[in-house]
Amino acid sequence: MNFSEILFDHVSSAIVVVDRSLLIKKCNKKFQELFGIKVDFINQPLGNTMGCFTKKLLPTKCGDDEKCLTCKIKDSINEVYNKNNSSPVFLFTEQFIVDGEPKKYHLNIRTKYLDYESGYYAMIIMDDVSELEEKRIHTEMLNSKLREMIRKKNEFLGIAAHDLRNPLSLIQSATNYIIDRKESVDPETYKKLMESILQTSQFSLELVNELLDVSAIETGKISLNLKSEDYNKLVYDCVEQNRNAAYNKGISIDIIRSDRVENVLIDRNKIFQVLSNLLSNAIKYSFPFKQIEIEVINDGEYVLTKVRDEGQGIPEAEQESIFEAFKKSSVMSTGGEKSTGLGLSIVKEFVKEHGGKIELKSSPGLGSEFIFSLPYKK
Repeated sequence: MNFSEILFDHVSSAIVVVDRSLLIKKCNKKFQELFGIKVDFINQPLGNTMGCFTKKLLPTKCGDDEKCLTCKIKDSINEVYNKNNSSPVFLFTEQFIVDGEPKKYHLNIRTKYLDYESGYYAMIIMDDVSELEEKRIHTEMLNSKLREMIRKKNEFLGIAAHDLRNPLSLIQSATNYIIDRKESVDPETYKKLMESILQTSQFSLELVNELLDVSAIETGKISLNLKSEDYNKLVYDCVEQNRNAAYNKGISIDIIRSDRVENVLIDRNKIFQVLSNLLSNAIKYSFPFKQIEIEVINDGEYVLTKVRDEGQGIPEAEQESIFEAFKKSSVMSTGGEKSTGLGLSIVKEFVKEHGGKIELKSSPGLGSEFIFSLPYKK
């Protein structure tokens, strides 16, 4: 072995020399190691020898099938033969079969034209950058997620500011009206204005509280205060809290099944908020004199809670996104009640934090049924 061959075998790049028919004439040890070549490779097709995945699926000679028409390596070889020059460096990503196992490589490749002993060849120089490329792809994915988070955060702040501005403007207008006309405001007008201020401030407080919940969820700062609770009592208490709002619309709330669920490990406040939100929505979007039914089913492994109404239902096109923040349905409340568009996204996350799931079954005009599950942990 002469000195040039020693250098050839000890360079860090994988090097292979082929003729115009894509047959290997020479390669170095790095090339053999990279592709796990242990058989005689002289005058063998390049792609077949490298373990090209396409050649394993379609056992044809390298360059002979349609897939080869889009091969960048083949294109670079044709380019240097046509121009008698070197090709620019390009990134080649492909699946190979190495030592009997599929392996994905990211290779920086440049091809050089060789005129040697009255023969014309292409020398392909390959540098394995798989680790760097995978890191770059991973970094780009993280950057993409970060950009999406920033976009959502900006959208979030814009919607929040808009949703807070309107009720605050109403409160300001009503307050100014009372101040400017304090001597002449009749009792009935005064009462209506004060009720408007109360309702609007309650909505604003609800929005702020839900914004804080969403912020805690998005920043991963949500924490559960898990305690052993009587789930049946929680459901009963929640129904009683929402019964007055239902009564005002002539809507009945009935617990039609309540399996015994004692000493379940939950964060009572958060699960109370989950159930209260589902009941509130059922009341909000149901017409007067309808019925809401609740079922609590204990199968020993999970506690299933079903909230079923006879409301307007949710269009199928909106059902997939109904649990996203600020995704308000096109369905309008039946009594002019307001919605923040945040409740169901919070419900989903609170249930998820408990290790449970929530799903929706709904048909327009036939009502909706929300079902959430909680692991039965004592």
